[in-house]
Amino acid sequence: VSRCPKRKWTEEEVKAVDNKLLDCITSGRVPGKRQCEDCIRSAPVLLKHRTWESVKFYIKKRITAFKRECEKRKK
Repeated sequence: VSRCPKRKWTEEEVKAVDNKLLDCITSGRVPGKRQCEDCIRSAPVLLKHRTWESVKFYIKKRITAFKRECEKRKK
């Protein structure tokens, strides 16, 4: 299986994904394939090099970071 090289997320890509899937991050729910594909379709120029799986894993990592930040604030 050939893997794509790692690519750093640009600010524009992050904003495009955040605008569409911010509710998933705050609710702690990882989006499904359909939601990720809808996100890519909403910003096709910015996200043309991203697969639905890469969007999903990006959101998953953001949820983890969000939860970690919330735990730090509680202490």
